[in-house]
Amino acid sequence: MDAGYDFSRPSQPFLPGAKFVNVAIAAGIGADPYVYFWGTGPLENIHKELSAKESPIYLARMPASAIGTPGREGRPAQIEYLHGLGKGESPNWVESEGEAVPLFHDVTLRKGTLEKSECGHTLGVQWNEDVDLWVMLYNCGDSTTAHPAGIYMRSAPQPWGPWSPPQTIFNPKPNAKAKTGFCYFIYTPEKQMKCPRGSKKTDARLGETPSPGPSGSYYGPYFIAGWTTPHEEPSERFEGSTFYYTLDTYHPYGQVILQSTIKSARSPLPSPKPVKPGCKGTTCT
Repeated sequence: MDAGYDFSRPSQPFLPGAKFVNVAIAAGIGADPYVYFWGTGPLENIHKELSAKESPIYLARMPASAIGTPGREGRPAQIEYLHGLGKGESPNWVESEGEAVPLFHDVTLRKGTLEKSECGHTLGVQWNEDVDLWVMLYNCGDSTTAHPAGIYMRSAPQPWGPWSPPQTIFNPKPNAKAKTGFCYFIYTPEKQMKCPRGSKKTDARLGETPSPGPSGSYYGPYFIAGWTTPHEEPSERFEGSTFYYTLDTYHPYGQVILQSTIKSARSPLPSPKPVKPGCKGTTCT
């Protein structure tokens, strides 16, 4: 079957400009008639494959009724791109992909100082009804003292934000207790990293470990639909949710399933209005 249109492409072949190379898709909540697309791009340079290695994350939307309908010049019909937030955090939409602006910027620690760094790649987004938030996962190779490299999580009340600061929910550093990360389901040469004793046996169960070979990698944090469940929280101050997601690995090629729990402060109950003591007839307050 032939494709109906190119969802995202640069204005000229092999040049930057496509901002939705890797895409996460989700329908609006409730009466919202739109489908939302979070994307990363463009190309690193003309010599690389068509994949976003380091990119901001952008947002687009189109009516669900327009899905599959070609628009002008072979582009999607009725699509709009986020051009930032206006007064009261209201979204501004434009028709040109070139005018789409990043949802946020990441930072990395270089030479002892924090610098702006774009690190989006593959990503997953899900509306979590247990905490009433949009949750985004994406892999980022940047590190700060607050959050090391790995799988980042952000949350927001609306598809456009405002998005919370990132949290690292998967750290690829070898974890002997949990048997996760490098040396377990992600290969790394001994010269690059000292592996915990016994970790190589775990490697062997997942397939042939390349030796010698380059260090492996991780990407593709995608939510598993239908597996998200409320998290029982003893404290009434918080509500929570446990979600499951896949993680693709390279060296060896494979996929693992991880889980994380997110907590959100409950909305406080409104305080009763003070009532002036007094009596009226036989009724007293």
